[in-house]
Amino acid sequence: RDITMIVDKNLESANILEQLNLFGEKLVEKLQLLAAFEGEPVPIDKKSLSFRITYRSANETLEDNKINAIHKKLSDKLITEFNATLPE
Repeated sequence: RDITMIVDKNLESANILEQLNLFGEKLVEKLQLLAAFEGEPVPIDKKSLSFRITYRSANETLEDNKINAIHKKLSDKLITEFNATLPE
């Protein structure tokens, strides 16, 4: 699953990846930065960061509703933690 956020230009993507790891969600297998973008239509003091989160379980088949809930929880935490917004 991917998530794109608009954050302050000075924020390092490594800080966001580190925070995602600290959330300790056991079904998150891999985190990676997909893209960073600055320029129109993103405000001049902001940048857009896109991340890919890979979910996996060795014990169960993952259902969409379960992953959607976890993904939303992670997204909400990132938005709060980094004062981020979602692109329009």
